[in-house]
Amino acid sequence: MFSEEFKKYAEEKYNARLPLFGGMNKEITEKIKELSEFERALLMKFLYGTMPLRDAGEYDFSIFLSYVDHALKLRKALPWCRELPEDLFLHYVLYYRINTENISPCRTFFYQHLEERISGKTMEEAILEVNYWCAEQASYAASDERTISPIGVYFSGTGRCGEESTFTVSALRSVGIPARQVYAPWWAHCDDNHAWVETYVDGHWRFLGACEPEEVLNKGWFLGAASRALLINSRTFFDYWTEKSTPPMQKDYIGKEGSIYYYNSTSLYAETCRFHIQVIDQEGILQDNAEIILQVMNMAEYKKLAKLITDKNGCASITIGFGDIRILAYKGGWMGELNCSTKEQDKVCIKLNWNIERDFKNILTHNASNESKYQAIIKAPTESYKNQVSLSKIQQERGRKRRQEAEEKRAKKLINYFDGEKALEFPEEKEILEISKGNFHEILQFLSADSNPDRKAILHSLSKKDYKDVTAETLEAFLNNPFVNKETLSHIGENNYINYILCPRIYNEELTPYPPFIRSYFSEKQLESFRKNPFSVWDYIEKNIEDMAGETYEMIYSTPIGCLKLKKGTYISKKILFAAILRSIGIPARLCQKDMELEIYMEEKQGQPSWKKVNNPAESTALGSLLAEMKSGKKCTLLLSVQDGTKWIYHQTWTIGRFQGIRFETLNYDGISFDNNALSLELEEGIYQIISANRISNGNQHVLIYRFTMEEGTTKKLFLSMFESKTEDLLCSHQLSDFEITAITGSVNYLSDLINNDINHNKKAILAFLEVGQEPTEHVLNEMLSQKELLKALSPEILFILRETEDVDNPALKAVLKEFPNIRVFFDEDFNNRETIARCMYVDPEKLPLLIVAKQGMTGIYGCSGYNVGSINLICKIISLN
Repeated sequence: MFSEEFKKYAEEKYNARLPLFGGMNKEITEKIKELSEFERALLMKFLYGTMPLRDAGEYDFSIFLSYVDHALKLRKALPWCRELPEDLFLHYVLYYRINTENISPCRTFFYQHLEERISGKTMEEAILEVNYWCAEQASYAASDERTISPIGVYFSGTGRCGEESTFTVSALRSVGIPARQVYAPWWAHCDDNHAWVETYVDGHWRFLGACEPEEVLNKGWFLGAASRALLINSRTFFDYWTEKSTPPMQKDYIGKEGSIYYYNSTSLYAETCRFHIQVIDQEGILQDNAEIILQVMNMAEYKKLAKLITDKNGCASITIGFGDIRILAYKGGWMGELNCSTKEQDKVCIKLNWNIERDFKNILTHNASNESKYQAIIKAPTESYKNQVSLSKIQQERGRKRRQEAEEKRAKKLINYFDGEKALEFPEEKEILEISKGNFHEILQFLSADSNPDRKAILHSLSKKDYKDVTAETLEAFLNNPFVNKETLSHIGENNYINYILCPRIYNEELTPYPPFIRSYFSEKQLESFRKNPFSVWDYIEKNIEDMAGETYEMIYSTPIGCLKLKKGTYISKKILFAAILRSIGIPARLCQKDMELEIYMEEKQGQPSWKKVNNPAESTALGSLLAEMKSGKKCTLLLSVQDGTKWIYHQTWTIGRFQGIRFETLNYDGISFDNNALSLELEEGIYQIISANRISNGNQHVLIYRFTMEEGTTKKLFLSMFESKTEDLLCSHQLSDFEITAITGSVNYLSDLINNDINHNKKAILAFLEVGQEPTEHVLNEMLSQKELLKALSPEILFILRETEDVDNPALKAVLKEFPNIRVFFDEDFNNRETIARCMYVDPEKLPLLIVAKQGMTGIYGCSGYNVGSINLICKIISLN
């Protein structure tokens, strides 16, 4: 069934990995020897030889074997799977991991639900049918960045785009269809990213929106956004390719990070060029093996698009869209940076002109005063018209009907999970039980076990997503900590006890029952030593837990149990382990979300207990020593002031970052706000960067960047300004065509009457054609809630135009209508007038939502359609400007 070439590859990978398994080596080897069938043993060796190393310490052997057995069954039973090239089968059908999701058995379960639905269909028909099934199980909902398992998405009924696409890829692979997740790491034209699905059909990769079924492939609401992408990529977990696949995969290969291989899909969606980068030193000598980081401005910070390594000629290249990027280059303690436009040039040369250790401060501020400010206009790619697919009226109607049926099935399934009678026993936890969906009985089992008040406290300390997949067994492990007593509680306080001892979550790791494991892993003598000197835990970790450089996926964090079993972990995983060990022995510990530094709550020799930072060992370089000194907790104060009337929203219009290692790392101040145009930040000594970003309607950004130093005991005042757009950059003036719409009461109204007669001279109207239940519309509704104070202050007339009366039952829509009772709702059957009014505003009529700002005289002054994160904030800005 498998080639000699692959057999050799699998054996080599497995044998190279065996020494890294440490104490688990014997267990894994013996279990593979117990497999009598050659193919099962071969594929298990292959998985253990190529998986992110941390997975070996996290999941039982039987889980991986379930993926192997199911894939072998598909290879033998399904013609389209049997005919696949060997490498595509291994990458895109067999492989258990898709991205950063939690891993649990799911393929056989999905296959059982899909087998009859795809019977007798062509491969393309089967793909479309699988996506309709996916829509019956899950739809989009914003959430935190932890990725739950595909089976978790199935039972919770919702997921963000990364989870929906992981779920859909799993469903496709479960029926032998090769599929992969693709990502736009960060958009250039709006503040967000997106993931969807590609599937291999008839020798080509085709695409679809996950849980967003259409009647044909290569169609989705994200096409306009994708046509403006700088980069769209996919990933694999190994580098085995047959001769048939090697040429195209080599052409699309971006590079390797850790154990992950990245491939480029941008040309399928956007206009691109082959962009070449040379790196030279101060003498002009080409530098091989230099690291290059490509960045894009998104959410008011520079986000990484890709990492490249120069070849022996000092060059690296990448296929990329047409827009502005920032490039950083590093080698041997030297660095260089450059801003450029891939639209204006296809080749650049970066000089490594700064020695990071010697010129540590001047490199950042570019002048002797250690302070600088500069501005830039960052241009986003413009939209192209690739992959334009038109549906017939019959296809459009059939698709709408099937999507509506899918949503009804999904809603019915989720309602049936909730047992209202049993939930009555726990009125304070009713919302938690409702959120838990298919995990209802796990939460109920934990709550019902006894009357220990810590049960409720644990649940209320978790995130909403945790309710959807945490097990009762895991939660039980955090009760009855033998190192916590009344005296302990009196010293640390109830809040610290609940959030930093009792709470199972430390960062974005999978939740596991680690406290009893940790207390049994260490001797009583070791535990007592840790309690006497909590800082010694980090010493233990540094000596006993090895780094996994090159062997794992940095975006997946090991659990405390996995770290200890494998004796290996990434830097963040080690920090999670540190906090877990201390919590297990009754000492509050946390990973500070602002700067990702470890903190312990402990008493001073004299005085009250407080949070203390753990100063981790720094690199043994002059720069490392300086960084270590600057991490010593020396405090200083930054007083920020801004102009009255400007809008400062963290991670939308501004951020602050601190220089760490070789680049600025953005601090997490989400939710912080200016009070009377002023804000005080207590910072540590260091070098900082503040970015203010003002995105205009065409997706371009006006950016101001401040760089400055903060020294111990000093107070620095800084006035922040916004690089304001001119009014003419944001506004237009287009005459709108008139049409009839039906009010919720049944009365028929002309749009012109609503705008000209019901809106006073100075007031503006927002017309919103909304496709409820679809992700882009959900984004707009969520933005309205997040911007509610500003919207209410501006008080525009808001008209929601829906397709049909049933749309008013959508939960997200109902939440907005409750918050804004003056919104008027109308209906335009099948959106018959959408195209006409969209073309009046020169925006794409095929994309929803369609948002238009209008004034008296049926004049449209701004319009946008489709996926545009931040559109409500921008509309508020337009209304206030005009």
